[in-house]
Amino acid sequence: MFKIIDMKLDKTRFSTWENIEDEDYQKEFDDELIIKVHPKESSLEIADYILGMQDKIIKLEKRVKQLESWNKGVPL
Repeated sequence: MFKIIDMKLDKTRFSTWENIEDEDYQKEFDDELIIKVHPKESSLEIADYILGMQDKIIKLEKRVKQLESWNKGVPL
């Protein structure tokens, strides 16, 4: 797994093909996501970063549920 410490994904790095002016193109079924890759980054590094964040979120959600159960179900 690659480690990029300074990587941050924000809305400016994402786009789609929604600007297509074709009457047959259905925006609501857009299946393409474009992520801008900065210099010295690779698509694989970005994918690893996203999947790593997903794993961290899953672990955090489990920990929050555990802490809530210890606090008698009171949401944190």
